[in-house]
Amino acid sequence: MHRRAKTLAGRAAKHRVLTEAIEEAGLPPGVVNVANGGAATGQYLASHPGIDKITFTGSTTVGAQVAAACGAQIRRCSTELGGKSAAIVLPDAPLESTVTGLVGGAMGNNGQLCAALTRILLPRSRYDDFVTALTSAVAKLTVGDPADRSTDIGPLINKAAREKVEGFLERARRQGATVLIGGDRPAGPGWFLTPAVVAASNDMEIAREEVFGPWRW
Repeated sequence: MHRRAKTLAGRAAKHRVLTEAIEEAGLPPGVVNVANGGAATGQYLASHPGIDKITFTGSTTVGAQVAAACGAQIRRCSTELGGKSAAIVLPDAPLESTVTGLVGGAMGNNGQLCAALTRILLPRSRYDDFVTALTSAVAKLTVGDPADRSTDIGPLINKAAREKVEGFLERARRQGATVLIGGDRPAGPGWFLTPAVVAASNDMEIAREEVFGPWRW
């Protein structure tokens, strides 16, 4: 009986040491293959006849293109695309435990998560209490070395990522949003930003686009 071995070919962001981590894990050579690169690399992999299935994480625009290419070749495809995860707080939600969950849902991995709960939809009757409790909880988060167990918020992945988050915050201010706390660069080296809470409306960019940083509104 012949068994067909399954191997993986992937395109990773160039800033991740994924290949080194895979080698250290002890997987046999050739089981996981990582090709760093941009759009051209992704297009090549998506159209290669030796690929049986495509799993894509990225923007909705590119995801639609990948899905269309797979459909034309009757190839299996899974996509995890852009979104804006919302936490809906009900009128009877307990304040303390809900705020703890909201902070954890937004700030994990320094906010660099596709599923980060970066939107909070509150009843008007609970708005003031929740904003006060949320800003207080965020103010207590420790920014620093992620290897230190007392740290809550580490650095962003690189300089460009920090500047991107700062750009979102600056545009939010120009559109009329209020940065209630955070969004500043701490003293010292590293791509750090203090965690932020922003009061914004649903029509603002920061409420509709993924930011990938330590903030929420």
